[in-house]
Amino acid sequence: MNGCLIVPYPSNHIDSFRSLDNPKFILLDEADFFRKGEQEDVRHVSERYIGKSDPYIVIVSTPNNPGGLFYQIEQEPEDTCIYKRLKMDYNYGHGKIYTREEIDNARKSPGFGREYELQYLGKIGNVFNSLQIDKTIELGELYSLDKMPINDYTLHSVGVDVGFGSSNSAIVLTEFLKEVSYMRKNSKMAIHRILSISAFTRIESTGIHGSLLMEAIGHLLI
Repeated sequence: MNGCLIVPYPSNHIDSFRSLDNPKFILLDEADFFRKGEQEDVRHVSERYIGKSDPYIVIVSTPNNPGGLFYQIEQEPEDTCIYKRLKMDYNYGHGKIYTREEIDNARKSPGFGREYELQYLGKIGNVFNSLQIDKTIELGELYSLDKMPINDYTLHSVGVDVGFGSSNSAIVLTEFLKEVSYMRKNSKMAIHRILSISAFTRIESTGIHGSLLMEAIGHLLI
């Protein structure tokens, strides 16, 4: 096609993909579902061409198990990762390639989270989608303590999740921001920001008594 040769290669026979003369575009489709050894090999073989023919390398997949190829690439630092990482759940296609009725029907499947919401198999919940999580991180950076000091004259609340057995205990202290006009204008909702999160590791093993825990919370509120 236009002087280009398009050749498919099987993921379970990576050797056939080696020693290509001048590849310009490499597409790895559903790569997160390759077997573990294949995931490592196919990335090595693909990236070895960067210094030779400098091809585009596009890796596309529905997320599979945590710890796989996509999970590893996601965990790489921004300044060293060679890939531009794009996460596109069904919201990007809602009203374009998917209708509301199609999405409602798809939700009936137990695999909806993985197929449409970028959830890894068995390890990620189904309460918040990736767009909501990214927005929360963005707001946390916008209203961080170094940019907006604690207001002693507004509402504060504290929540305690006491861990038992091997679980950790956590304290979350929040502050109500009543004068954030930008957010009122756009989202029409009240904003709480998390002021601090402190974890008490294994309360029962460290001997932290309940009254001491509440005293610690009191110091946080002061």
